[in-house]
Amino acid sequence: MAIVDDQKEAALAELTRLAQPGTQPKLSDPELDSILDSVQRASFWAASTAFAYGAVAQPITRNGHRFRVIQGGTTATTEPTWPTRNGAVIDDGTVKWKEAGPDYENVFDVRAAAQKAWLMKEAKASELFDRGGQSFSQITENCRKMARSFDPFNFA
Repeated sequence: MAIVDDQKEAALAELTRLAQPGTQPKLSDPELDSILDSVQRASFWAASTAFAYGAVAQPITRNGHRFRVIQGGTTATTEPTWPTRNGAVIDDGTVKWKEAGPDYENVFDVRAAAQKAWLMKEAKASELFDRGGQSFSQITENCRKMARSFDPFNFA
């Protein structure tokens, strides 16, 4: 879907800035892509599409809200008129949605992706260190420090 692709492109640009994948230890494009896929918080509504219980989606026509599936099923052929009241419930084909808070500016959690990227870089540095040759202990420590900086529970 074009909206998700556009948001993924923006998230990838921000992740590239935050995670510095071109510096040692390097991260490949497929690794960055996989990391982003693992931190996708929501999708966008789509016509005649199956959504499972618990899935989160945002309206194609943004209204400032996201919605969680409280009854799985298949969406209708046209996008519903989404409510804007907190906790409102709406039927859509055989899917039942419940308003679940404000929408995401980007459905990909870039900070979580950056943390995962730095942890992956740390693991690569440790692996290189373990194989002998050069000492990557300082790189490993720097990667660990950067990963902690993106941890939402790190208050240090």
